Order: sequence, then structure tokens, then C-alpha cells
Amino acid sequence: MKGFFCIYILKEASVSFAGQDTILALLALFALLLLFYGPWQDFCTDCARQYIFKRRDDVFDLALQGKLDFNSDEYKIIRASFNRIIRFAHELTLFNFILFYADFSTNAGEKAAIPVSHKINSAIERIKDEPTRAYVKIIWKEAALALAVMLCAKSMAIIFLTPLLIIKSVSNKIIAIILKEAEHSASLNIKKRNNAYQA
Repeated sequence: MKGFFCIYILKEASVSFAGQDTILALLALFALLLLFYGPWQDFCTDCARQYIFKRRDDVFDLALQGKLDFNSDEYKIIRASFNRIIRFAHELTLFNFILFYADFSTNAGEKAAIPVSHKINSAIERIKDEPTRAYVKIIWKEAALALAVMLCAKSMAIIFLTPLLIIKSVSNKIIAIILKEAEHSASLNIKKRNNAYQA
């Protein structure tokens, strides 16, 4: 009887511990979600903005050096484009980007406003000094890359998918190397056999 009672107590304790583990796991998941969709989002946005601020200052320095004219349309468009992405960086999420892209694709004829990238690219192309034009292109591409990195870092789906994509890419390369080596060794064996038959 005592043995049965001890087994019963142990079973109840194990069920209790399992329930506590489940609660703790749910609380940890909830805390992780709060962190990810709270401070982490702000941190990513602030880092991207800070980097874009520096790149905008690089364009300002070019104008100070006389390589760009402060009063030119090109400088005004470039600076306005930087200001726009700094101002609205917090609204850029993967979901918003997909919605915007789908909406822009279906209403491309109605939205002459938004080829922002086309507008700034044409402004950069109008810069007469070739080294300055090339440098401004690099600055703008780096700012766009900072936004792309921010977009990925703020998306849980991309964070979870990235390791899988990396593993898939690496495994594809390894398989391609193995197949290439196997093909090379097979061709060597065929050559050896042919040479043996000829001898």
C-alpha cells in the first residue's frame, strides 16, 4: 500500500513539474515576443536611421567641398530622399513592404508619385562630375542596404528562414563540388582504361 502511495505521489509531482515547465516556456515565449516586437524594433530602426544620417552627412560634405551645388535640384532631391527614408524608417516592415509593392504593381499607372528610387537615380545621373556621381551612387546604395538589413532584422519570418536558406545554399555548393569531383574521377578512370586497352 505504501509503495502504491509513493508511486501516486511521484506521478502527481511529475505532472505538476510538467505543467510548470509548460507555463515557464509560454512565459519565456511571451517575453521574447514582447522584446522582439518592442525594444528590438526600435533598436533596429534607430541603428538604420543613425547610419543613414551619416550617409546624408557625406552628401552634405560633398556640397561643402563644392562638388555639389546646395541650390541645385540634384542636391535638393537627394537630400529630400534621405530625409524621407529617415522619417518613415519606423513604418518599413516586411508586411508593409509587401503590401506597398503589391499596391504599386497593380496601380503603377495611377501612382506617378512614388518612383522615389527612379527620381533619386535620375537626380544622381544628372550630377556632372563623374567621381562625385559615382560616390553619391555608393552612398545611396549603402543607405538602401541599411534599410534592407533593418527590414530583415525586424522580420521574425526572415530571421527563422535565413539559417535554412544558408544551410540549403551551402549544401547545394557541397553537392555540386562532390558531383564535380566524381565526374572528374570518372573521366580519369575512363582515360586510364582507354590507355590500357590501347597498350
